[in-house]
Amino acid sequence: MAKTMASIYFDCHIPRAAAGLSYFLTLSFFPMLICLYNMLGSMFPATERLRAFLTGLLPESATNVILDFLRYVSANMNTSMLVMALSVLVTSSSAAFRCIDNVTAEMRGQGRYSGFFEILFSVIFALVFMVALYLAVILIVTGKWFLELVDRHIMFMNISDSWSWFRFVLLFLLLFVILVWLYRMTAPRGSREQIHLLPGALVAALALVAVSIVFSAMISVNVTYPVVYGSLGSLIIMMFWLYICGIIIFSGNILNISLERLDTADFSAGDS
Repeated sequence: MAKTMASIYFDCHIPRAAAGLSYFLTLSFFPMLICLYNMLGSMFPATERLRAFLTGLLPESATNVILDFLRYVSANMNTSMLVMALSVLVTSSSAAFRCIDNVTAEMRGQGRYSGFFEILFSVIFALVFMVALYLAVILIVTGKWFLELVDRHIMFMNISDSWSWFRFVLLFLLLFVILVWLYRMTAPRGSREQIHLLPGALVAALALVAVSIVFSAMISVNVTYPVVYGSLGSLIIMMFWLYICGIIIFSGNILNISLERLDTADFSAGDS
C-alpha cells in the first residue's frame, strides 16, 4: 500500500499540482474575504474575535495581513469592489476545482467531468463553496456565543473557556465534511461501495489542523524569513501554507485510491 501511494504521488506530480492549487487558492482568498464581509455585514467577526480564532492556525504575520485587508475593505467597500470580487472568486475557485478534478482523474485513470460539463460544474462548485463557507463562518462566529449560552443555563458547568481548543474541533469537523464532499464530487461515476471517501478525508482533515498549528508555531519563532522576502514575507508564508495544504488534500485522495486498489487486489486474490 505504501508503494502504491508513493507511486501515485510521484507519477501524478503532486507537488506541482499542489503549487497550482496554491496559486488559485491565493487568488480566491482575498476576494472571498470581500464577499464574506459584504454578506455577513455586522455579523462578520470583530477584529479581536477573528484574531483569537486564527491564533494558532496561521502565523501572526499572516493573521495581521488578513486583518489589515479587512480594515481596508470596511473603509472602501462599494458595489464595484463586490462585483469584481465575485468575478475573481468564481473564476479562481472554479479553476482550483478543475485542478483537483484533473489530478484526481489522473490518479484514477478516469475522470468524472470533461469539456463543457467540467467548466459548468466547476462554476457551480465555486458558488456552492461560497454558500458553504458563509454557513461555516456563521457557525464560527456563533460558536463561542453558544458555549456562553450553555454556561448561563447550566450552572455547574463552565465550558465557554473551552473555546481555545473547541475551535480546533470545529475546524476539523468543517474540513472533514468539505473533503468528503470534494472527494465524492471528483470521483468517477460508479458504485459508492467501490469508492473510499472517509479514510482519506479523516486523515487529511486531522493533518490540515495539525500541520496548521505546527506551521504557525514554527513560523512565529522564526525571524529570518523577512530578511529574504521583505514586505512580501507574510504573503509568501500564506502561499507556502496553502501549498502544504494542497499536498495534504491530494494525499488524502491518494490514501482513498490506494485502499480501493488494495480491496480490489484482495477480492481478485479471493476469487483465485
